Amino acid sequence: MSRKLWLIIGVAALFILLLCAAGVWGAVLYRARQIDQSLEFANAHFAAGEWGLAKNHFRRYLAEHPKDVEALGKYALACVNTLEDRPKALRDATIAYYHIAINNPNDEAALRSLIELYEKRRAWNDLEYYAGYFIRRYPDRTWLKYERAVALDNMQRGEQAIEAYRELTEAGAAYADVYGNLARLLYGDGLRDEAQAVLEEAEARFPDAALIRLQWPRYYLGIEDVERAGETIQEVLDLAPNDPEVLSVAARVAVARKQWQEAALFCEQALKQRPDRAETYLVLAGAYQKIGEVAKTLSLLENMDPLLRVDYPEFFLFHHDLLILEERFEEARRVLDEYRAAYPGHAVMFDYMEARELLAKGEATRASVVLTTVVESNPNFAPAQYYQAVAYLQSYKRDRAWNVLVRLLRNFPDDERARALYERAFGRDPAAEDATETARLLLADPTASAGSLVSAAGRLITEKLRRNGALVRDTTVESLLEASIKRDPSHAAAYALLADVACQWQDVAGARNVLARAAAAGVPEAELYLTRAGVALAENDVPGALELFGEATASNTTVDEVVRWANSFAARGHLEAALTLLSGAVAASPPEDVEALEFEEVALCARFGAVEQALGLLSGLESRPGMTPERRRAVNEQKEQLVYVLISPEPGGDPAEAARLADELRRDEPGNRRFQLLYGRVLLSQNPPDYAGARAMATPLLESNPSDSDALTALADIALREGDVMVALDYASRAAASNPQDASTQLFLAEIQMRAQRFLEAQIVLENVLTLRPEDGRAMELLARAYIATDRLRQAEAMLARFERVVQESPGKAGTLELLRGKVRVARGENVREVEQALRRRYVADPDDAEVLRELALVVARQGRAAESEQLVKAYAENHSDSADAWVMLGRHYLASNSPHRQMNASSAFTRALLVQTDYPPALRGLIELHMRANNRAEALALCERYLKFRPSDPEVLYRKAFLLARLGRSLAEALASVEAALDIAERSEYVYLRGTLNLALGNHAKALEDLQRVKQSLELDSAELDLALAEAYLGVGESGLAAQYCASARRRAVGTTPATVKRIERIEALLDTEEDDS
Repeated sequence: MSRKLWLIIGVAALFILLLCAAGVWGAVLYRARQIDQSLEFANAHFAAGEWGLAKNHFRRYLAEHPKDVEALGKYALACVNTLEDRPKALRDATIAYYHIAINNPNDEAALRSLIELYEKRRAWNDLEYYAGYFIRRYPDRTWLKYERAVALDNMQRGEQAIEAYRELTEAGAAYADVYGNLARLLYGDGLRDEAQAVLEEAEARFPDAALIRLQWPRYYLGIEDVERAGETIQEVLDLAPNDPEVLSVAARVAVARKQWQEAALFCEQALKQRPDRAETYLVLAGAYQKIGEVAKTLSLLENMDPLLRVDYPEFFLFHHDLLILEERFEEARRVLDEYRAAYPGHAVMFDYMEARELLAKGEATRASVVLTTVVESNPNFAPAQYYQAVAYLQSYKRDRAWNVLVRLLRNFPDDERARALYERAFGRDPAAEDATETARLLLADPTASAGSLVSAAGRLITEKLRRNGALVRDTTVESLLEASIKRDPSHAAAYALLADVACQWQDVAGARNVLARAAAAGVPEAELYLTRAGVALAENDVPGALELFGEATASNTTVDEVVRWANSFAARGHLEAALTLLSGAVAASPPEDVEALEFEEVALCARFGAVEQALGLLSGLESRPGMTPERRRAVNEQKEQLVYVLISPEPGGDPAEAARLADELRRDEPGNRRFQLLYGRVLLSQNPPDYAGARAMATPLLESNPSDSDALTALADIALREGDVMVALDYASRAAASNPQDASTQLFLAEIQMRAQRFLEAQIVLENVLTLRPEDGRAMELLARAYIATDRLRQAEAMLARFERVVQESPGKAGTLELLRGKVRVARGENVREVEQALRRRYVADPDDAEVLRELALVVARQGRAAESEQLVKAYAENHSDSADAWVMLGRHYLASNSPHRQMNASSAFTRALLVQTDYPPALRGLIELHMRANNRAEALALCERYLKFRPSDPEVLYRKAFLLARLGRSLAEALASVEAALDIAERSEYVYLRGTLNLALGNHAKALEDLQRVKQSLELDSAELDLALAEAYLGVGESGLAAQYCASARRRAVGTTPATVKRIERIEALLDTEEDDS
């Protein structure tokens, strides 16, 4: 080829190269210009107050310049000022302030903004974590310690909150509410004198501080001593009459005393000083409503600062409810639209608000359908239950209304509106909360009315029956009723209840004496007909009782009155007489009452064990011509109750009949989730249980609503029955997260956490349960066990002292109390021999009690008699050879010994469990652990594969599979998929760490870095190996400076690590040296 041609080709190639370079350079310049324009647009929109547009442009700019502090600050402010999708906007602002605070240690204002946002979002878990994180970085910033204490308090982690508050008070912190909060928590732990001492010391330390004095009324409000709160707030008002904080607390005291005018006045004065207090607006709106100032309430809500209003969804609900009551439907819909825009995820609340409008427009049936969905999705939202009851009453479904109100008042005993509705509709009060304390206070109050004393006695009786199933003689009940008679000798209700309880105590002569006293006091006989009939029934004088019924109903008979008498007869063991009453009333009643009485016959038979009779009556009702939708619903409700009776282990249970009825229910109402779950429950009651069938009932509900707590709980129960504790734990955790205020759901989670030996997590959950249900004996028992398991023996003893009070009223728990106190003594090394003897006595009395056997074996082993301990567990397994759990217990006992010889025995025990129940999860997990300990990785992997065929959603086994694949050098991609599946189910630091190291091995350095930094920040798995992995990841993304820092840290911490780790450090150091030479 000629030289000239080569020259032409070279020039052409150079020209093309220049064109390409120009194109690339042009693209770079164009991209840079776009980014610059995003910043210009963002600043322009920010200056104009167009927050949404500013936010979007800042986001584009920050994607390329994530460390521009000024832009981050403006982006955060734009987010804070954005009303639409408020949770996301505040979340984005939080992230921005976090990056500013992390990268700019001197910018304390950004850190304060970050913490304030966590408070605004009520994200107490995050607040506690990040406050703790920044305390470690800036230990001299007292305000961070204060914020962490407040977070712990709001998370109801009482013990930790007390410690945090104590640290602040001992340092003389000038945060006044610290002292009040500490006193309140100490009082809640029964330390009344110590609580008051905290406030007295604070007052002595800050004698002229009004806000310190203010802690007295705050404290008294917290312990519900309203009178003392009123006395002390007046003293503080005299000292600082214009302080907005003082005025706000004064308003709360006035509300507690039901002094609505005064509350409104205090709020108005407080808002003049501090118009940015949303809580004060809420109190003022409530006070206005109570005194009938509707126009003022609406004006207040409509003229609020939108940014203040938007952070409290309560304002939208309150405003909407008020507009509905005023029948201003267009304005109500406008408020609903605002709420939708601000909180698009609150779909359940939107349904509730739409149901309120339907109900106000007279569409009660449609409203009840919508409200049923709302209540099922959020069973702790009391207003929905209240209006559900109203809707049922307006659509003539009294039985459903009764069920709703009883449940509502059981969970929210102070709901005055619900109580008033119940008493208007049904004429009696079912609540029994705090019955003993109420009785004590009333007996000490010389001004208590006769009616309030009788009411307190009734509540106390209800509580005793609920706890014990029978009413043992109780002097408090007698004292209340005798005090009532002393206040008003003609008070018929006091005599009636006193005679009734005397009959329940088998003291018929005493009951007759009460009736004689009533007659002598001039109480009309007509007011005691039912009581006299009860006494006659206690003497087995059924004809006499029926005669009294005839006299009582001679002039006027209502359905409710007949039902009341029938229930009274049945409850006293005279079901046939009760049915006679009802059948006689059916014959004599007008057509519109007949069906209600017939359904009451069915319900009575079901409730008192006459199942066959109930089925026969129900069959007659169902086969009657002219089936209406209302009758169909009533029939199905009775079938549902019968199913629960039939699956009961008590005599009269019939699982096959229960399955037939439950199947009919779900087919008759295919969209009814309650019936679907009920059928699943029936399948579990069969012998053997149909786990697959039960799971098939719950799973579709979860697919349509991933936060359906009932479906999650059902799936957790199924997994637990199958022995799959980790899967049960996942489902129960999700159920508890979707229903955080439901004590039963939380308690179920704690039960599973204890089974999984997650004792610290269980403690947090159980402490929360006891704030929701302070007298829950099961929660006390489990919390004591959790404390013992974590060597918190002082706390365990305090909890057992509380548990003892429950045991006094439930003697069946006495053995459990003795067992737990024995565990504490053993843990302390005290009286171990005595504990062993007590356990042996219990084991001889009940040789099937696995827990007692485990404790006995443990106590024997602690005394150095390992062979005897082993023999006890081995004998138990052989005597219960058809129980997979017994063989698993033996296998675990062998595993705990860490002896190579015992490992073979453990393998045999787990294998025996698998012979009893094929693929039994605890046995398979035991074998997996055994082979991993023995470094038999291939065998352990095969067992993981076998396990996951049947339990593909167990995060722990998915993680172990990934770990084993990585160690065996098998498919890293498969290992990564397995650990990601585990992380989809449960977030744990070791899972994240494994995913990070797998991504590192696969060359995905950026992804690896993200995971490894998360683990580093969690402070849970900090080690030389983690630092080394971070060094390698930073090296992979070109951050050699950070790589060198982490490598140096790994070198410093490498003392005592494996030779392999040291070799990896040397390899990274060599790569860093090479890179330095190249540069």
